[in-house]
Amino acid sequence: MARLAQFWSKLSPLKTYSLPSAAFAALSETLLQAGIAVHFRASGASMLPLIQEGDILLVKPVAPCQICVGDVVLFTTEECRPLVHRVIKRQKQAQRYSFLLKADQASEEDGLIAQEGVLGRLESVERAGREISMRSLAYRMLGLGLAWRSRGLKLPQFGGRAKGALLRAKPETFGENE
Repeated sequence: MARLAQFWSKLSPLKTYSLPSAAFAALSETLLQAGIAVHFRASGASMLPLIQEGDILLVKPVAPCQICVGDVVLFTTEECRPLVHRVIKRQKQAQRYSFLLKADQASEEDGLIAQEGVLGRLESVERAGREISMRSLAYRMLGLGLAWRSRGLKLPQFGGRAKGALLRAKPETFGENE
């Protein structure tokens, strides 16, 4: 751990480093397990429009029990490829969690990922100098809606006949017996 801290202290936050996928996954896993957040530049279009090419992502360590449906997480595939996708289902068996993950633009899920495969949770996206917090209520609700849609669930409907009937004014009637 001391060697990692020494290595990390030599890296300048003003410089950009490029690593192969497997090396980035290994470094991210080591840093996040040590409690150190990771910043990196997004590539790809699988999470559009939330995450765009070139956005700077901040991923922080998180306990598996704190990961919720709708959250976006950094995880590694069996091929040690790091990906950032949305949690669309969470399962717990014998104190162990697994997560069904899917990219917002994908037609198929990534499959169940064991808690050891999840490295951290996306906390914010920086785009054009502006930071967007994924922990805000608006983005948490958006994430939940996208997760429901990914699973083929229909979002609750607010409105329709019942709402219209409640909002309509009752006509005043004057009957003979009043």
